[in-house]
Amino acid sequence: MFTDFILVRHGETPYNQKHIIQGWIDIPLNENGHQQAKRTAEILRNEDFDAACFSDLQRAADTAKAILKYHPGVPAIPCPQLREWHLGILQNYSYAELEATMPEYVQMLRTESIEMPVPSGESRGEFQRRINQAFLELSERFSGKRILIVTHGGVLVRLFHFAGGEVPPDGKVPIPGNASVSRVRCDHETKTWSLIAWDQIYSPQTGTQTAQPSL
Repeated sequence: MFTDFILVRHGETPYNQKHIIQGWIDIPLNENGHQQAKRTAEILRNEDFDAACFSDLQRAADTAKAILKYHPGVPAIPCPQLREWHLGILQNYSYAELEATMPEYVQMLRTESIEMPVPSGESRGEFQRRINQAFLELSERFSGKRILIVTHGGVLVRLFHFAGGEVPPDGKVPIPGNASVSRVRCDHETKTWSLIAWDQIYSPQTGTQTAQPSL
């Protein structure tokens, strides 16, 4: 028996465009983000979903709403555990500002080999454990189903580490593009997870064209 997850990153926000760290700040989609969400919704309009789970932050919730326009009977479930990495004091900083004021955190964000506490937020390890647990619970709750997940770039990177196996400490999983689609499967018989597709992009990107897109 399988549980299939169809995973969508939210559309672009003003903070994505300006490369400012969002974390748990509730930033809305910009106009390009709404257009990206509509395009992905059209791509997924003929997919079958048994349920839709999405981060309760509005950029993910509004992306999910655009997709569910074509799936009116699908239960829509807000899931706070699918929120972005809570980056505490780093939120509201651009990467350029962080580089000037707290460069050690820029390095922490750029490499998996650096683990640091984040004041008023989560360490990477705490974030990873939250996402691992969230997807384990969702796979059991929706065993044998096809589930739409609308969430954040950082969450998808953590899921890649969870489902895809070990990544070298100096390796960096790219953050999927805004409104991109990825697919992951849980095999309940073998208790294994598989990456089926990753970062399929269907609309122009403006906020992710640097080495470090904002979370």
